[in-house]
Amino acid sequence: MAVETLWYTMDNKSGVDLNYPFTSVDSAAAPNPTVPAAPANKGDRVQGNNGSEWIFVQASATVTAKNLIAINNVGNCANLTSALVISNVYTYGIAMFQATQANATDFFWALVKANFGAALNVDATSSVAGVGAALYISAGNPGQVMVTATTNRLNGIFGVNSVSSGATIEIGMFSYILPGALVSALPIA
Repeated sequence: MAVETLWYTMDNKSGVDLNYPFTSVDSAAAPNPTVPAAPANKGDRVQGNNGSEWIFVQASATVTAKNLIAINNVGNCANLTSALVISNVYTYGIAMFQATQANATDFFWALVKANFGAALNVDATSSVAGVGAALYISAGNPGQVMVTATTNRLNGIFGVNSVSSGATIEIGMFSYILPGALVSALPIA
């Protein structure tokens, strides 16, 4: 497998660009705003190639490409941290765009599910590990993953290549991301 560099929709929704943040919204400029609104509503979803699903979000802080993100109930997002996981009020995704970053107030399509082809940034302090190693939220670098941790494991994703410190790892995620802290709190029926 290889990391996907061109994501596209499968449901033919117009105006959707899964590959780049939307940065030129100027709803306050009167009387003729150049771009009066984002091309979608926060929370809108589309289906894409490689079995992917995407949700339209707005960055509330700078978000780095290929970082894990926490998405709140109104469609705002930030790089994922352990503190955000503990709050138990977020949906999780990946900033899977081709630009380097999205700045605060930028809009983009966040990846929430994909069979293969997604990538995550690996913390530079993480150990090297083989295919299928457990991935955890980095304690020191929001949005990044590591293999040398014991809390906040990420369930629903798996590595399809080896983990290298400070690089990216290709992942698959057949279901939505659910941090291990939440899984251990679920009741057994």
